[in-house]
Amino acid sequence: MNKKKTKVLHIFFSHEHNGEYEIIRRLEMNMRNTEFYYLSPIKVYDFPNAFNLNIKMKSFKSKIIYNYRLYKFLKKHKYDIAHINGGKFFRSIICAIICKLLKIKKIVVHSHSCPKMKKRKKILMKILNPLYRKITNVHLTCSISAAKALFTKFDDVIIIKNGLTINNYRYNENIRKEYRKE
Repeated sequence: MNKKKTKVLHIFFSHEHNGEYEIIRRLEMNMRNTEFYYLSPIKVYDFPNAFNLNIKMKSFKSKIIYNYRLYKFLKKHKYDIAHINGGKFFRSIICAIICKLLKIKKIVVHSHSCPKMKKRKKILMKILNPLYRKITNVHLTCSISAAKALFTKFDDVIIIKNGLTINNYRYNENIRKEYRKE
């Protein structure tokens, strides 16, 4: 009997190949009967199941266009699970709302970073967090400080410690000079 494979879409907001991608690939190694897809704002990943929305999210206008393209993309391609990666609350909640509108069964949010927020944003986050938690099913983070970027309560937040070798992502002047030459 052929069981239907679960389709998981990993949604990234970053413009670069980074630690978010590395931890996702490690988690995937243990998951069977699952097809994985990747969506980023611009072309970052070069393999068959990777898609991009062809937009750099720099201005407010570009973020609106991104959300529109995300909606169109998700309307065309059907997934069982959306795994939203990032630490920006407002970007994540809009993405989660789009996923919910398009009836994606399970929405996983995963905070990988700890951005600083102004007081106004913290207040808005506190007001919107009950809605955010209601429309999302699984809440993942790599630390309590990263959890604070997306959540106001931590009772159902699952902490997956960084499975990365942090030294691989440390600042290195020589690597920076080489990268800039390219």
